[in-house]
Amino acid sequence: MIGRPEYIVKLRCPVDVSDQDGTRRLRAALKRLSRSYGLRAVEVRPVAPSGANTSGLEADTCENTAENGGVR
Repeated sequence: MIGRPEYIVKLRCPVDVSDQDGTRRLRAALKRLSRSYGLRAVEVRPVAPSGANTSGLEADTCENTAENGGVR
């Protein structure tokens, strides 16, 4: 049996004084995708700022699960 299709999308938020890290806009976009199109965020991983992580790896995974309340 074939599972549901999954896609990886990488977003970059433009600079906004009222939302420095883009969290508010990301949450609004995920909410819109969920309500309008039935798409659900399964995993969200913030990327470490340049120079903060010399290995170039992304930050720890923040999974959207029932245990942590998911993305709201």
